[in-house]
Amino acid sequence: TASPSLALRVALCFKSTVDPCSSSETAVAWLSGVDRLYAKAEKLRHEMHGRLEFVLDGNAKPRSCLANRWRPWNSTWIPMDNSPAQALFSNDRSKGYDRFAILNPADKASEWLPVRLAHYGKFLYGSYPIQLWEPDSQESIERYAAEFLTGPHVSNPALGFDFAINIDPMMWRVFTAGQTQTAWNFPLPIDAKHASRPKVAMLNSRDFVVSYSIGRAGVSMWSTLRAEAPFGRVSPLKTGSSSPSMAPLAVVVDDSAAVYFVGASHFEAFKMLSDGSLSLILNESLPAGLHDPMAARSCRPGVLALLLPGSRIGTLEIKQFGTSMAPQTLWVTPQFPSDKPPAKVDFVRVDGRFLVVASNGTHAHAAFTGVSSWKLLGVGAHVSLGLVATSGGEATVGLATDGGFCYNSHVHNTQERPKLCDLAPTPCRAALDYTVGTFTQWAAFMEEPGLATPCSRLMHGTYDFGSTPSSALIDLSGGRVAFLTVHGGASGGAETCSCGSPKPRPGQLVLSGFPVDFST
Repeated sequence: TASPSLALRVALCFKSTVDPCSSSETAVAWLSGVDRLYAKAEKLRHEMHGRLEFVLDGNAKPRSCLANRWRPWNSTWIPMDNSPAQALFSNDRSKGYDRFAILNPADKASEWLPVRLAHYGKFLYGSYPIQLWEPDSQESIERYAAEFLTGPHVSNPALGFDFAINIDPMMWRVFTAGQTQTAWNFPLPIDAKHASRPKVAMLNSRDFVVSYSIGRAGVSMWSTLRAEAPFGRVSPLKTGSSSPSMAPLAVVVDDSAAVYFVGASHFEAFKMLSDGSLSLILNESLPAGLHDPMAARSCRPGVLALLLPGSRIGTLEIKQFGTSMAPQTLWVTPQFPSDKPPAKVDFVRVDGRFLVVASNGTHAHAAFTGVSSWKLLGVGAHVSLGLVATSGGEATVGLATDGGFCYNSHVHNTQERPKLCDLAPTPCRAALDYTVGTFTQWAAFMEEPGLATPCSRLMHGTYDFGSTPSSALIDLSGGRVAFLTVHGGASGGAETCSCGSPKPRPGQLVLSGFPVDFST
């Protein structure tokens, strides 16, 4: 019986082709090895006082000569996979059928159809959740969830449904956002076809502004939107067009909630009115020498910082200016380490220190105040940084990139070597990666060797698929933040590199987001 205090359930998926009941020399050696594992695992299980459980799978299921071996470990039941057909209904202890306790078909219609026709057999009122074996398609995941909620869950509301996954945990959150309401993943509710190049900025904890281009002519538009709650319903407020000469390279919100659209040669400042519309309060040219900025941030109300190509080849410079302030250089980065110049760049500033992330089109590098050289983060084409000062006082930084690399996938999680975090990342065009940490964690990471991986100090992985993500963070209090992006939706034939399959949403702007917990 599943324990309500259980902390960890380990499924042992034995993939040996040995027939354990054959009495061959190989079978005897195999059984002896599993016996040794069982003895050590049982010792550990007793030390954990009901917090640890082991489950048999694969070639070690309790059938035939194994019916009573390695009790009290229970087993999965998978159609036509070392699982007696009678055990779908029977709990005959003498035959070990009572140990087949977890219904666990694969992501195959041929395995689920007979189970549904049998009304889930004994598992409908079993003590374990039904389990689905390793789906990675968003549409399949949603379909299985809907079929469970309208099927066995109606007959037994206490029954649960678990998904065994090989995709990134945050991708799982995003793919199931529509069912759980604990994440975001849907097209923005704006009337815009063929939208591209989005840029998002938070106005407050629930209102945000998005600039974007539509159509082949690239007409610049903006929309303000409001979230009812974190990961709740998002409603459009107002939509408008930017001035004909403005194609925003950056959208910035300062501490007074003024919204700046920064273009190649001038910038505009707006205030959001109560109905969500933007009222123009300033329209000025950028000072000489500050044209064609690559990124922008607010230093304080009325003062902007721009990131520009440096006067020395291969460097980048951050300069600040205001309506009554002459341009001033704040920082010059080390020389960029790639033969290709930075193609996409973003930066944040915390307590006078800068973090700059730049991509040469395939790989992302980071520079940090006080660190003498750039650090390779991994792969990534378009880069975007989000920043939020949390209620606990620790600033948090989130990086979104496209052209990422899926560390977590079925292939990578099941291959013998190399180890997952030792993989050499290669760009996957549609993969959207996240890298999140407190500013202190980023500072420490910059002094350490190694890339950003699922094993690094920073939280890193792949959360969705699409293009040109623009990121932001929201403080959820209690050490939690929401990481969100607005990005171009993936096409039906998008390159996903066998690590997941999103809903196709070409030409749409998609909002994806999930919570990150720093409280533990």
